[in-house]
Amino acid sequence: MNIITFKKLNFKQTYDLSLSLSKKKIETRRLWRPLNLQLHLKKFQTYNIVNAPKLYFSSLCLPSDDNISNSDVDKISNHIKKFYEAFDYN
Repeated sequence: MNIITFKKLNFKQTYDLSLSLSKKKIETRRLWRPLNLQLHLKKFQTYNIVNAPKLYFSSLCLPSDDNISNSDVDKISNHIKKFYEAFDYN
C-alpha cells in the first residue's frame, strides 16, 4: 500500500484531491477511520490519541500494483504536484 501524507492540506482539500484524481481515472481511498474516532468505541478510549487522527485527515492511499508503469507513476505524481502547488501558503 502506498500512502501519501500532506502537511499542508486539510481533510476537505485531501478529499478534493481524491475527487480530482478520480476524474482522471486514478483510484485513491482514505485511510481507515481510526478506532478512537468511531463513536461506538469512544467510551473505551483510555488515553489521548493524537497521531492517528492527524494521519487520517491528511493522507490518501495511492494506487499500488506490481504492474504499474513508470508513465502511470508520473501521471499520478504530476497531478498531485499540480494540485498541491495550487495552494498559496505564504
